[in-house]
Amino acid sequence: MDRGAAFVRQVEVLACEYPAGERTVEVQLPALREQVPAGLPFEVVQRRPDLIAAEQSLLGADARIVQARAALRPSFSLSATAGTASNTLLDLVNRGLQIWSYTLGFAQPLFNRGRLKANVRVTEARAEEAAATYESRMWTAFLEVEQALSAEQTLMEQQGALLDAQEATRDAIRLAELRYAAGMGDVFSILALRRSVLDADSAVLSLQRARIDNRVDLHLALGGGFDDGPAVRSAQAP
Repeated sequence: MDRGAAFVRQVEVLACEYPAGERTVEVQLPALREQVPAGLPFEVVQRRPDLIAAEQSLLGADARIVQARAALRPSFSLSATAGTASNTLLDLVNRGLQIWSYTLGFAQPLFNRGRLKANVRVTEARAEEAAATYESRMWTAFLEVEQALSAEQTLMEQQGALLDAQEATRDAIRLAELRYAAGMGDVFSILALRRSVLDADSAVLSLQRARIDNRVDLHLALGGGFDDGPAVRSAQAP
């Protein structure tokens, strides 16, 4: 299979499209926005799918804590069967008083309280683990953003310096050609300078490609583009 066609199909799959190989490959590298806009809000990082998943796991762990603690409380319904009705706990646990019938939901917290308490502790430990995971992923997200921003600045400065050197080499070629036309130079100097220009062109393309790759990393670190608003946050329980 043609490597170009395989690449196009891979791009279509990444774009959630059927891999029909119908996308066209651009000859030129895409142009980038000159600079990353300053003052990006903190909320844009929270669009990242890994942070959203970690947050939902944390919310789920908190909900399970509430559920585990609620299991410690008896849940039952009472119905009078005979004699004088009383709703005190003493009447309920007194075997000699055959007045109330109660469901197993009441007896379970009494006789399985140790297991239920252990379940609460386990659930709380898992919630702490979910909180630590969320915090760790948050700091990782900030690290990736900062690294991409730092690389963006460095690559842009390198590309600017290389473009200046490239233009200076072209000026040197024009001067060498004038000297050669006047009989004051040799053709080997011109050829060497032209080779330097070709090397500079290749280096410029490499830096441009590196900037595109780094911009992709920055978009991944931010969880989206610069112009996209923060993702709609799920309503959290009070």
